[in-house]
Amino acid sequence: MEPSRRGQPQERNIGWEHGKMLGERHQFQCNYCHKCFKGGGVTRLKQHLAGNSREISACSECPPSTRQLMRKNLAEIKAAKERAAKQKAEVERQAAEAPSYHLMESQEVEGPDEEAQIQAAMRASLDDRWQQEVARHRARFGPSFFESGAGSGGSRQDPEFQRTTSVREGEGRGRSRIASILGGFGGRKKSSGGIPPGASIHDVDPHAFHRRDSKQQRVDTMWKKEKKKDMWRAIGSWFHFSHIPANAADNTYYKSAISAIQSAGPGVDPPGPKDIYGELLDNNEELENWIGSYKSKWPTYGLTLMCDGWTGPTKRAIINFLTYCDTKTFHQSVDASDKVHNANYILRLMEEVIDQIGEENIVQVVTDNGPQYKLAGQVLIEWRPQIFWTPCAAHCIDLILMDTGKICRVQHTVEIAQRITRYIYSHTWVFSLMRRYAGGEILRPGVTRFATNYIALDSLIEKKGALRQMFVSPEWQESRYAQAGTEGSRMEDLVSRQSFWQRANAIVKAIKPLYEVLRAVDSERYPQMGFLYHMMKKAKAQIMEADVAHAQEYIDIIERRWGAQMGRELHLAGKR
Repeated sequence: MEPSRRGQPQERNIGWEHGKMLGERHQFQCNYCHKCFKGGGVTRLKQHLAGNSREISACSECPPSTRQLMRKNLAEIKAAKERAAKQKAEVERQAAEAPSYHLMESQEVEGPDEEAQIQAAMRASLDDRWQQEVARHRARFGPSFFESGAGSGGSRQDPEFQRTTSVREGEGRGRSRIASILGGFGGRKKSSGGIPPGASIHDVDPHAFHRRDSKQQRVDTMWKKEKKKDMWRAIGSWFHFSHIPANAADNTYYKSAISAIQSAGPGVDPPGPKDIYGELLDNNEELENWIGSYKSKWPTYGLTLMCDGWTGPTKRAIINFLTYCDTKTFHQSVDASDKVHNANYILRLMEEVIDQIGEENIVQVVTDNGPQYKLAGQVLIEWRPQIFWTPCAAHCIDLILMDTGKICRVQHTVEIAQRITRYIYSHTWVFSLMRRYAGGEILRPGVTRFATNYIALDSLIEKKGALRQMFVSPEWQESRYAQAGTEGSRMEDLVSRQSFWQRANAIVKAIKPLYEVLRAVDSERYPQMGFLYHMMKKAKAQIMEADVAHAQEYIDIIERRWGAQMGRELHLAGKR
């Protein structure tokens, strides 16, 4: 007979009694139907004879007794593999757990004399080491409180405060295995009495301050450290490659997810994108309960319905509806990319959302200050007189800042600031030189909201001294950027003009009160509507003091915008 695929004689496997191997190890021939098969070994031959496998055709000439014998043999092999897998899993589970010393100690030492001799030698070595440690301790700290006061015998003043070895005596015929190995290095019994006056920790235990590197790690501790290292590496890779902020690890749900994964154990498939955006999002009971807790307050306190429209970088127009009772919650988002955003469409959306929430729960509706939102809000309060319509206060203040930016004096100053910052940021060498002298960057004026222009002007004024110093420095004067007739020389001239800095400083002082009101209104930490009118009155007084020559120009813009949009009965009632 030819050797089997595992290098064992074919007589050792029952399958080769009914077939033979042909040349290569993955070819065989059945003795009954004389068919030749490629792929597989003796297991595939037995499956062919058993006739109950989908991986190979059944033998049509196999005797019933042989077929039954092959099926029984395959079943026994399968059961043996399952037992081996269970044993392996149990071993891995026990390796992951802390060792059960109490179980080991309950076992009696029943070894040969050679093992007993080895244990006795270990005890003698450990006892000798203990004596060396005690001698080193006495040489360093002197005799202990107890040795000097009560001698070395057992007649100490406090019988409860005695050093005792905690080698547990095994119940039965001898000491336990762990106790016999540890010898005099076991734990110590806790005293029930107090420590006598004058005693220090060195008097109690010379090993009170163990070195960390002198302690041998347990096998299970080292195993857990390796598993922890692997887990951290996997989580870190997920955070880094998914661009997840590191502070997301402080989220309660992150820690809860890790605990749930550890409890589930191996073999549990995680949810995929379809599951997360589908079933898990639709059946989020915690989120629904959280929203329901706020909805229950609506009939008692009422709510504010906020309508906010915006257009993303892909020109997709979205209109969001949010509710506010004692906190802001998201209600609905509408994709209005294919709709005309006129007053009729905005009004229809408002009506639908109001019907969903309940007209009796809504106190006011806050919208953008665009003309279509304004017209829709005016029609809404005519149809539903019990609801107040209010334009957005933050948007109103931003429009005031935008109108101030259209003043010729302000507009010219902002354009000069934009030219200076644009030039610096467009040349790498100049930008590096500016950072060296200024110790930071300059906030660049934007082209959208005027509030960013105010912040940029304020930042430029802070860097005034550094910029002037940079443009007169030897590095700048010797560079090609400072040559006459170049753009750099013109920027140097602008920075050196005192009139520019005077106008910029006056504009910043006049705009600062309005900017502070905008920050207060935009803040979500505390409700500011009750203090808004007082803050605006105070801001106008500060503007009059900051720029006396041009203050009335700013005040006229405020009165025109504020009086037309924010003079609502609901807010005027809170002014009193």
